[in-house]
Amino acid sequence: MTEHGAPNRRPARGPDRVAGPAGPTGAGRGERAPSKLGLDARLVRKARRLAAAAAEPVIELARTHTTTSVERATLRLAGLSGADPAYEGGTQPWANTVVDAVREQVGLEHGVA
Repeated sequence: MTEHGAPNRRPARGPDRVAGPAGPTGAGRGERAPSKLGLDARLVRKARRLAAAAAEPVIELARTHTTTSVERATLRLAGLSGADPAYEGGTQPWANTVVDAVREQVGLEHGVA
């Protein structure tokens, strides 16, 4: 409590928490603070390794495959806007025109953007 009766909102510090330059850290240099959830650190490391191994094929698939929609969205995020005036009076977005041309000429295997 503060001198005015308000609760003190500063985080508690104990033997396992030491204030460092970036805030509370582990008890010793290079050590991690104990798990707030009481998890075994070895099991957490093992779970992270297994998750990384399980995700690797999905990540590789995403890196080597793309779709027309993904490429169009990427071009739009990169700032390509407006419509192609040569297409039916300017009704087709430039992103569509570019992706269609790349797909027809060289394929989308490596992406457009």
